[in-house]
This record gives sequence, structure tokens and C-alpha cells, in this order.
Amino acid sequence: MKKLTLVLLLVSSLVFGNRIKNDSIRPKLEKIKVIYGQPPAIQFSVNPLTINENLPEKPFAGEVFPGAVGYGAYWTFPTDYQVRKVTTLADGTGTGTFRWATSQPNTIVVFEVAGYIDVNKDAYGYLSIASNVYVAGQTAFRYGGQGITIRRSHAWSGPNLLTASNTIHRFYRVRTGSWNDPDCCGDAFTAAYGTNIIFDHMEMSYTSDETVDFTDSNNVTVQWSILNEPLSNQPGSGGKTMQGNGRDQSYAYNIFANSVQRNPALSPFRFANRSGLHNYEYVNNHGFNLNSWGLIFNDNEDGAYIHANIIGNTWQRPSNVPSPRRWIVMDDNPSTNRYYVSEDNYDSAYRPIGTTGGDVWNEITSRNDDYANGMSTPLSKSYQVLTPYSMPMIANGSAIYDGDTLEENVFPFVGTYQHRDASTTRLFNQLASNTGHTGLTSGNITSVSYFGTGYSNLNGMSGVEADSDGDGIPNSLEATWGDDTFGYVNSLVDGSVPPPTPTCSDGIQNGDETGIDCGGSCAPCSAPATGNQTNKGKKNNTIIWW
Repeated sequence: MKKLTLVLLLVSSLVFGNRIKNDSIRPKLEKIKVIYGQPPAIQFSVNPLTINENLPEKPFAGEVFPGAVGYGAYWTFPTDYQVRKVTTLADGTGTGTFRWATSQPNTIVVFEVAGYIDVNKDAYGYLSIASNVYVAGQTAFRYGGQGITIRRSHAWSGPNLLTASNTIHRFYRVRTGSWNDPDCCGDAFTAAYGTNIIFDHMEMSYTSDETVDFTDSNNVTVQWSILNEPLSNQPGSGGKTMQGNGRDQSYAYNIFANSVQRNPALSPFRFANRSGLHNYEYVNNHGFNLNSWGLIFNDNEDGAYIHANIIGNTWQRPSNVPSPRRWIVMDDNPSTNRYYVSEDNYDSAYRPIGTTGGDVWNEITSRNDDYANGMSTPLSKSYQVLTPYSMPMIANGSAIYDGDTLEENVFPFVGTYQHRDASTTRLFNQLASNTGHTGLTSGNITSVSYFGTGYSNLNGMSGVEADSDGDGIPNSLEATWGDDTFGYVNSLVDGSVPPPTPTCSDGIQNGDETGIDCGGSCAPCSAPATGNQTNKGKKNNTIIWW
């Protein structure tokens, strides 16, 4: 991973129906490094990618927050949201708990604490997150805090968190915990029959089943996240990072590490409405120390079939782990499945980073025809397409890096980069030394201690600034952000959300105004009325008289 060459698939300049044809499959730009949230202006020296003609045109517009990509990115968070603040690390249903804050729809969750939240299912039930909820974990890194980690208070079956539709999860960790019950499962997250779900800069580990399980869910994105060190206490089944059953899902800029299987496993709907096309994007992900299966597509039945873009990914086998194998396994049933696999996918055993020797398609093995033989035979080229499908990251021109630059362009910004706890520090040391956990097989890992320190100290917050009107914005920034909590929490991490420019008609007292839209460089404020005055409302902690 030495060169900084970057592939940007900027196709947004194309007008649908008037596509540019070009023989170049991967146009390159010279030594341009995009920092997340602050992309430079780019000019192509060659034409953009050809778009696959096999799919109908499908425009994508209006990402839910700046920097969101993929199928889970294009929906609108409600503008009539409320703000609920987490002010205690204790579990429970009372005001200020995480459970209380996430229980009501149309909510932005802001943290005024940092540290560990131990979920107690026996006392309070599963932790269920309502629809139209934005968990702004980035707010737990203010005032010296080192973020939020959610774990179990004791052993119990089932997921740590259930998440509904139209949810945003950003910048927090779910590290479930040791558990030795072989009879059931325990995910960090379960999303069943949901739509419009996005995970951004999340870290998940220590689960006895998948870290994330999307069951019959569509319009899903998992981006800039770390899925690492799942337990494998279920014989023949455990040690899995991700299962994505559903339609229209995107996985971008993630690390999947130290796991046995399903890294991730992507397949059509599991129970209902299986028939028809299921689209998947798998872009700029890094797999490390995946014991059995890497990326796998499977379980196509009842008229379901797959189209997938697999672009710029890497798979790294540690030097201390034997029997290297190839990491992309695809279902060849039905025969209508089609996969685009770019030439900048690298398998450290078969196509070492920095080389392009060999046909990339030979990295692909068949799940159905070769399952008994360890999945070592290349999949027939009848399933291959040579140009990417017009899925969101292609159609919208999202930044896509050359596969051998992920160390520079993805690793520094993945997960909760504001603070690396013990688990993630261990992972990055492993990536650098190319040594990983040994003995990863289903059924043998029941304790977090197998991996090492699981829960390092997390600093809490100190000197939390007053927020008089309870909108999640500290008093010192009220004049800048007004009541735009959504913009404020995004600005903490994106670098692409400037504070609103003050005007004399924005309904906010800001800039040099001495009242709402008056005084300073605006028109003079009228003298307060005399007589019978009533406080009809307030905005930004400023009393409004009318």
C-alpha cells in the first residue's frame, strides 16, 4: 500500500440517458488524497467510467447528512425533531438515560456524558431504538469525553440493540460482552424489516452471533465502521461480523477483522418478498484475518437474484495464520446473478498489494459448486460484467479509492477515530505488524479475554457547557447555530457543514444583531410594547413578543 494513486468514480457529471462511452475502466488521478468530508475540486484527465446498461436509470439525490453514501444515504430526516440529551450512564427508563432518549421517534440524541452504558435486559427489556432517530455519538467526544460504548450488564440471549427504520447511528461503539450460552445468539444490532438505516463511524465487537444482522431490510448503508473480534461460542455457527439479508445495501470504507465467517454475508430477503433484483455495493473495505469466509453472496431462492459492484477492496492474511485462501465467494444460483469486480481488488495471498498480476476474476470462487472442496474453484465468467452498475456510489460520484491506498485513505478515518480504545488499538497494531489472533474457529471463543483487554478506561466529560434551552447546542454557539441541532451535530465531524450565514430575515438573533433580525447591521429594533404583554414563545433562548 505505498502509492497514493486514487480512483474517483465521479459520474455525477453524466446526464442519465446520455452516458459517455470510454474504453478506460478505471480512470486515475495523480497523487490526490481525499480527506473525508473535505474533498478537493477534481478534474478528470480522462473520461469517467462507463455505466452498465443492464439496469434502468435510477437517480439518487439528497444525502441524509454530509458524507453519507450508498443506498442508506438518500432520505430526509424530519425537520420537526425533538432533542433528547443523555445525561447519565445508568440504564433505565427515566429521563436522561440512553434508553429513554432513543425510545421516541423524530429525535436527535445528544450526549452530555461519556463512558460505558451497561444494558440490563432483565430489568428493562431489550434496548429498542424508535424510527426517525439520530444517535449523534460524536457529541460524546466533546469536553474531553472519549465516546460512548454500549455493552451488556450480564449474559442474556438476543441482540443488544434493535433499530427501526429511518435511523442514523454515528460515532459510538457497541461491544456486547462475554457469553457462553450455546443455544442462541447475540448481535450488537438487529434490524428486522427496516428501511433507510445508516451506520457511520461505528465500532462493534464481542458478539456471539453477527455484530450486525439486517433481516429483510433495504436501503441500508454501513460506512467508515469497524467490525472486529466477534465471539464464536456457537459450535459451527459463531464468529461472524455481518449478515445483510435484504435489498439495496451498501458497504463502504469499513474494516472487517478477526472473524470466522460472514464477513459480510449478503443475500436476498430471508422471509418475504424475496423475488426480483437485489443490489449490493461493496467498496473500499478491508478484510483482515478472516478464518473461513470473507465476502459471501448466498441463499438465492424464490426468483431472487443479485447484482453487485465490488470495487477497490483488500483482504489481508496475517503472516502467523496458515492456509491462505481466496476471500470472495459468490452464489451461482440463479444463473441471472451478475457481479462487477474491479481490477483494484487485492488478496494478499493471491494478488499481493501493489501488483496486478493475474486475472482478478480468479479471486472469485463458487459457493454452490465448490462448497465441499473448500471453495477454491473460480466462478464461471458467465457471471461477470465488465462495467459497474449504476448504483448510488457510481451514479453520484462518491469518492472511491484505489484498492492499494486504503491504508492512507481509509484507516486513519475509520471508526471512532477521536479515541482508539483497547480493541481498536490492538487491531491497528495487528494490521501494522501483519500478525493476528490464531485459532479462530466456530465454537471455541466464549470470552472477551481471549482477544486481550476488552474494555479500557474511557474518560468522561468535564466542564460541560450550559445549554439553557435544551436543544443540545451549548449557549456559546446558540448565536451561530440557532435552533439547528441537526446542523450543529453534523458540523462536529463532517467539516463540510458551515454555520449558517447570518441574515436579517432568518428568524434568529445572530451576527451583530441586538434582537431577532434587528439591530446592529440590520434595521433598528422596535421598542418593546407596553401594556398587556404575554410570552407567546421563544427561539434560541430569546423571548419573542407578538
